[in-house]
Amino acid sequence: MCQHMVFTKDAVESVMPKDSYYFSLLRNPIRAFISFFIFYGYDRRMEYLGYQNVSLDESVNRFLDLKYKDHLSEVKEGSYLISNYINSMSYDMGMSKGESIMITDEQIDSYVRKLDKRFNMIMTLEHLDESLLLLKKDLCWDEDDVYYLNRMVSKSNRSHEALSEATMERLNKLLTPDIKLYSHFSSKLLRRLESMPTEFRDELEKFKSDKKEFESKCMDLSKLHRAAYHSQQHPLTEFGESSLHCQILADRDTSLTKMISRLQDPDYRLKPKSPSYGWIEKYTQLDDFPRQWKLKM
Repeated sequence: MCQHMVFTKDAVESVMPKDSYYFSLLRNPIRAFISFFIFYGYDRRMEYLGYQNVSLDESVNRFLDLKYKDHLSEVKEGSYLISNYINSMSYDMGMSKGESIMITDEQIDSYVRKLDKRFNMIMTLEHLDESLLLLKKDLCWDEDDVYYLNRMVSKSNRSHEALSEATMERLNKLLTPDIKLYSHFSSKLLRRLESMPTEFRDELEKFKSDKKEFESKCMDLSKLHRAAYHSQQHPLTEFGESSLHCQILADRDTSLTKMISRLQDPDYRLKPKSPSYGWIEKYTQLDDFPRQWKLKM
């Protein structure tokens, strides 16, 4: 149950304690689609097909024409595609049960209500810091438990290009399941934030300041190097290289999975050439592994 997992209520509840706290993270669906489009290089692939020196708006439209034109005509009939590429948040939250399917408005609304009953909180990327502070309060965590580092940032600035009203309309139709899902939980989150006492805003400002200081200690913000896919990120500082907390937050999810596997099974073999081999080997052999995390802050 690591990395990208399609949520299946019965399967998850069969292995998790009854008092488990369920939370997840959503993002504005149109921004998420554009991010996916650029991060995985679909704008460059469109150039290979002959659409060179065109705007992001035109590139997205050509992509939709080639890949989803038939489906977009079906949207008028009130059915929507859910797959691991289109409406991927709805897919991951279990509307599809791990398969590409067509779904109606009524089915979407019904499933969103079921998710609302099961999940304790759904965070949004647009209010990430606020969401993390609420999570910290709910779970009685420390502030440094919800620190994060920006990593695998797209090299392209194209995601900031404006889209035409016609393109926005096409995407709104295509992404209706994700938009319904996001709108419901975003509104719920905003209502909770509005109900928080004034002290919460002071706590939020302190958290942002402390997190920024932590980031500057972990990462050399004056430099960027190549990361996975078509992304980049700041390299670790000397302090960051010696801090387990920094290393974990800066590393890829696959490395964290290996670390968990090693903690669960001492015989789990790591590849010595793996970039994460050194710190995983070092820290998973410590008897006081959780305490060392804090000491290395």
